[in-house]
Amino acid sequence: MPTVFVPQSIRLFTAAMLIAVAAPAPVPAHAAERLVFGLDWVAEAEQGGFFQAQATGIYERYGLEVEIRPGGPQVNNKILLAAGKLDLAMLANSLEPVAAVAEGVPLVAVAAFMQKDPIALMAHEGAGIDGLGDLAGHPLFLSDNARISFWRWLQKSYGLEEEMVRPYTYNLQPWLADPQAVVQAYATNEPFLAREAGARPRVLLLADQGWPTYAAVVTARRETVEERGAVIQRFIDASIEGWHDFLEGDPEPAFAAIAAMNPDMPRAIMEFGRQAMIERGIVDSGDAKKLGLGAMTDERWQALARVLLETGIYASDPGVERAYTLEFVNRGAGTSAGP
Repeated sequence: MPTVFVPQSIRLFTAAMLIAVAAPAPVPAHAAERLVFGLDWVAEAEQGGFFQAQATGIYERYGLEVEIRPGGPQVNNKILLAAGKLDLAMLANSLEPVAAVAEGVPLVAVAAFMQKDPIALMAHEGAGIDGLGDLAGHPLFLSDNARISFWRWLQKSYGLEEEMVRPYTYNLQPWLADPQAVVQAYATNEPFLAREAGARPRVLLLADQGWPTYAAVVTARRETVEERGAVIQRFIDASIEGWHDFLEGDPEPAFAAIAAMNPDMPRAIMEFGRQAMIERGIVDSGDAKKLGLGAMTDERWQALARVLLETGIYASDPGVERAYTLEFVNRGAGTSAGP
């Protein structure tokens, strides 16, 4: 059996189509504002809305000159952001700005472009795993990051035993070889690789079972929020347009830009990732339907705070309320009329 490596890190990421978008912003009279925006991983479809906004001139129309920088296994956006090497960064999920605040680093989330974190567990069809309550007794491949985050939530919620866990090194071959095994996955990526390898994956999206993290969380330094708030607002508004266009319109500009930055990214995986985002409501679901793309709410962040404390991920209050601001979102841009 060939080795199947996962080409992205696991980041601790609608059936209804996106239809309403904010009116185009007028071209500003002043010179374009430059922003350096760091991605959470190498260029891929899960960042497609930002590439669409750049490739189709949306950022330019909003008076922005946006440089998109890829991430990778050796790139730490929290450190780069805190050091001023980036103006804005896409962090994998809402745990990351919370961790920064808990460590005394003044970062703040300004928008969440994925209402559902795509993190999932992937089982084999026929293994008798129809939900998270069926996991007991099955080998479970998890990364170190997963073991200190959603695994603790799974343990508390479903009474799972530590003995189930096996180390996951982003190689699907051990999972492929064991029809009873379960592995952490991104719903937008690993199921494609599993099918290509001849498996029949069953994907359990943790967000649909109550795991409360946002994903694709745009984050800034607090001083940037205070000093360049108008520029951040333009970036968020333009990115909303880009995400709407990427998911509702022709994604080719984004695909071409992603391929130019990351020639190793197969077109088929990009197409699969985009379709999975649409079908599973990754971007446009929940609060985004009434508040607009990028939406965040106090209630959702408070739900995360409760999970962090109840599961022991944090022993004391990490200061979640300092990790985000609603100043730039919830204006109804990109809302959906779907269910």
